[in-house]
Amino acid sequence: MRLAFSYIFSSTLALLLASTAVIAAPQPYLTVYGEPAKYPAGFHHFDYVNPNAPKGGNLKRSAIEIGRFDHVLPYIDKGIGVSQVDGWLYSPLAQRSLDEPYTVYGLVDLMETASRSLGRIRGDAVLMYGAHDEIVKRGPMRLALERALADGGALKTAWYPNGWHLLNRDLDAEIVYRDVAAWLRNPDAALPSGAPAVLPELEKPAAPDGRAASRR
Repeated sequence: MRLAFSYIFSSTLALLLASTAVIAAPQPYLTVYGEPAKYPAGFHHFDYVNPNAPKGGNLKRSAIEIGRFDHVLPYIDKGIGVSQVDGWLYSPLAQRSLDEPYTVYGLVDLMETASRSLGRIRGDAVLMYGAHDEIVKRGPMRLALERALADGGALKTAWYPNGWHLLNRDLDAEIVYRDVAAWLRNPDAALPSGAPAVLPELEKPAAPDGRAASRR
């Protein structure tokens, strides 16, 4: 029995070691037809994109173009959504290039790039953050906002002491929706909830449970 177990264990270990040897090395792209990718790792923009293009403004789509809908959130199963809007509101994990047969590039550093770019936002924008967020931790969020402040950013922020990561799906989502609606009407006005700025809350001493001391 011991010899049989030893043989099985040794064979299994050999298979595992052999399997690790054939695992492909990480790469920043996926090509369907096997051709080399056009863009190298770490490239900043596609050739057909103008990184200095004007930013801001309004985008209007006709009802005839997108059809009937009653919500724009992809997380809702009921009703009629707008699939064309998803790509504008939610960041993907990968992006297909439009000047290659079929190549997809990973966007794994998207969050870090966004973190370092907060201070360069110009125009009306609001950042809403929940004190219970376990995806974007307090430390990285504080660092991002400190960088934005050092870069001269004037980003409006809102702190929700009972909020989690997906504020629009939280039990207090109605509070957030009212704030969003009010901000869209007048970005300079105070939010109806009275939500304070995020950075001062993050700078307060943490409570014993690791949350902000202002948690209610």
